[in-house]
Amino acid sequence: MAFQLRRKRGIWQVRFTINGRQVERSTGVQDRAQANAEGARLYADAVSGRSKIGLTSAAPSTPLAHICGAWLEDIRGDLGEGTPALYERYAGFWCAFFPTLGAINPASAQTFCQDRLKRVLRATVQKELGALRRFLGWCESSGHLAEAPTLKSIPKLSKGRPHPMRRRSRAGHYASHEVEAFLAALPVLSDGGFCVRARYRFQYETGLRSSLLDRLKIGDVLGNQLKIRAEIDKSKYGRVVPLSEAAQDALAFALTRVSDNGEIFGRRDFIHWIQPAAVAAFGAERGRLFCPQHLRSIRATMWLDAGIPVTDVAHLLGHRKISTTAIYARPGLESAQRSLSALEGTIRDVSSKRPVILAETPHKASRPSSAPMSPALPPAMKLRRAE
Repeated sequence: MAFQLRRKRGIWQVRFTINGRQVERSTGVQDRAQANAEGARLYADAVSGRSKIGLTSAAPSTPLAHICGAWLEDIRGDLGEGTPALYERYAGFWCAFFPTLGAINPASAQTFCQDRLKRVLRATVQKELGALRRFLGWCESSGHLAEAPTLKSIPKLSKGRPHPMRRRSRAGHYASHEVEAFLAALPVLSDGGFCVRARYRFQYETGLRSSLLDRLKIGDVLGNQLKIRAEIDKSKYGRVVPLSEAAQDALAFALTRVSDNGEIFGRRDFIHWIQPAAVAAFGAERGRLFCPQHLRSIRATMWLDAGIPVTDVAHLLGHRKISTTAIYARPGLESAQRSLSALEGTIRDVSSKRPVILAETPHKASRPSSAPMSPALPPAMKLRRAE
């Protein structure tokens, strides 16, 4: 046989040699008999020269979702935390718009971007387009495409449309007693026996990210301190942070229910507990917009209001730049009143020192001088103290 078949992640690949060059392309099918027929066609097209630039080597009827799945599986080890889930979301948008890989071309990609701009901002569409370029590059290197199409960038004047529900940007001021009411409304344990209240108490006390809490293990606990490994931090910022007494109590309870893999909290979804508790504590409108990540900005605001230096707050939160820390701060009425009171106190202190001001006095003639006359000057000014 002039070509060979081999199975890769459930999809049959065909391999053959043309002009001394080894070629491997995907048949796009899982059945061996269909793969044999498709492999023969691909080989015949390559020998006869019928293969054209941009022609997909997979079966024309192969759904784009199958190829996207193989792409995500192949690059998963090269991606950082959270990126695989993000790319899966992007792939869902592509598969809904492009039925097959052959349907992706510069014109259809531009139409896709225009459609997405009606729903999200330009920055989001740029990220989706960048991921699509990466996907097409992988298709070219894997033999699915002879040459990846060149996709145009989004015009700078295109702004897009903000998402109707942007929770992170709507995180407002939450008083400490409201947060305590929210935590009290949470159950101690979930139906599966996992820690609910202790998890969010610990997040509220430490201001750590939810993704970091998911990967904390027993070995990260150092008495009254917590060692944050660089590989589990979003910013790759390894550090040691102190723990408050409340955080230590919550952690001590969670350590009694550690999973078999050593994870203290693990990745859990408690949204069905969070929403009712948030509505009860913050009211219907603010409770609907609340998410656990807001506990991070609440704690950052409390630390800054307490007078903790912004550099120390940045270390606790895991920010390499203090400008990032400022984004999390949520100024409120109490902090504004304290600042205004401090300013008024400063003004009173300065006024009590009888500041010197300028006052206009009648012009007095000066003694004659042999020096040349200077141009006319305004009335002389003399200093006097305020009464």
